[in-house]
Amino acid sequence: MADTQRTTDQGDIELRFERRFPHPPAKLWRALTEPEHLGAWYPFPVEELDLRVGGIIRFRDPDGEPTDLYAEITELEPERVLAFTEFDAETGAHRLRLTVEPDGAGSVLTFVHTFADNPWAEQTATGWKTCLDVLRSTLDGMPPQNSQNSPS
Repeated sequence: MADTQRTTDQGDIELRFERRFPHPPAKLWRALTEPEHLGAWYPFPVEELDLRVGGIIRFRDPDGEPTDLYAEITELEPERVLAFTEFDAETGAHRLRLTVEPDGAGSVLTFVHTFADNPWAEQTATGWKTCLDVLRSTLDGMPPQNSQNSPS
């Protein structure tokens, strides 16, 4: 499935990735919403995840040290949609939306990252491709590992 980058009507950059997984939506959903699983493929380990609209996701840096990076969940539809705004003092606010759709015996993940126009869009896209590859390996039963390749 093709990855795309576009500029929104508001002037933001939107990176869109679609990946098909041979795993049922429930398994993919756990990889997106359970701290130990999310932290295995996301650029930062998860310290805390309060899975509700308005809930906070707190991250650590890849070395395990506390960080100011956190996210607020803005949309939640169990086993279907997880959206949050990530706040980073260095790069500002970023919106991420992950949608899971059944696809035969498997599922499709649509991952959209929207952020202010800035020069690191290409680096961010490359980082997310790596993270999504780690997600695939993790779901396929490889040992969990943090991608440590921050796209943001």
